[in-house]
Amino acid sequence: PAIVEALKGQDDLRLEYHALRGGRPEWEHVNVVCLERKEGRASKALFSRQVITELKEKELRIQREMSLANRKERQYRIAITSNAFCTFEFNLTQDQIEHDILCTVNGREISLLGKAGLSVPCAASECFQRWKDFILDESMEDYSRVVDPQYLKERFQAGDAEVTVDYWGQFSNKRRICVRQSFIMTQDHDTGDVMVMVVTRDITDQVQKQLEQAQALTRQGDWERAEALTRQTYQDWQDRRFYFHTLMRHSDIDQVLRAFRQVLEYVQLREPDQYNAANADLMAQLELLAEMEQATIVNVL
Repeated sequence: PAIVEALKGQDDLRLEYHALRGGRPEWEHVNVVCLERKEGRASKALFSRQVITELKEKELRIQREMSLANRKERQYRIAITSNAFCTFEFNLTQDQIEHDILCTVNGREISLLGKAGLSVPCAASECFQRWKDFILDESMEDYSRVVDPQYLKERFQAGDAEVTVDYWGQFSNKRRICVRQSFIMTQDHDTGDVMVMVVTRDITDQVQKQLEQAQALTRQGDWERAEALTRQTYQDWQDRRFYFHTLMRHSDIDQVLRAFRQVLEYVQLREPDQYNAANADLMAQLELLAEMEQATIVNVL
């Protein structure tokens, strides 16, 4: 009856399905051709069945390879455009990292899994747990909350395709850097597993670069974008204040805050001369603060 119904408005059907034959899974292709009708309904049909397991498995393998290639291409594009120093992929559903995580430091390739005492394949959750050894105390809460497979699953189920976290770490040569890590989640069409591409950037010097970009925008007359970028820069710096307060005098931090507010005031007023002077003073203060930070770290260590 189902075939008769399906042939109501057409003369042939093509079906492809996965079947179990003699305990073995097979892919089959069935053609159904209507040979005769009575009162408009199919009364006689020709069935032909063909085993296409080898062909179908080849097709699925090509689809998997193309899916992987597309993800790698997207990963490469994001890495290039975001100045990432490290990118890698893991299977969130299976909690598994299948390929080594590499980054280049001073022209030398380093295995971040090796630094954590791991090798592939390994659990992503275990890797993230061991990386806590490199996270500074003031960032541990943010890192632990976000860099967690269960949290990422919940965010993906809530409809979030990307999750980002900023944290401070100390990875090599006792140099402390601020890292922005983005987790970009997509569902694999073949397996249904959620794959995560992780893009890691060093944003330690981003404040100065953003201020320079904002100043370039004012020279082009785009004060609106310059103001938006300056506000975002101010917010980024505010997010790191706790770290600076652990090392610097509060008076030095407050001086930078006052300089930020002055720059925001002049960018709102669209006053080029005052803005340029205030922005230059702010960048000089930030540079001085960075030098003081390095000196303080050396003394502490």
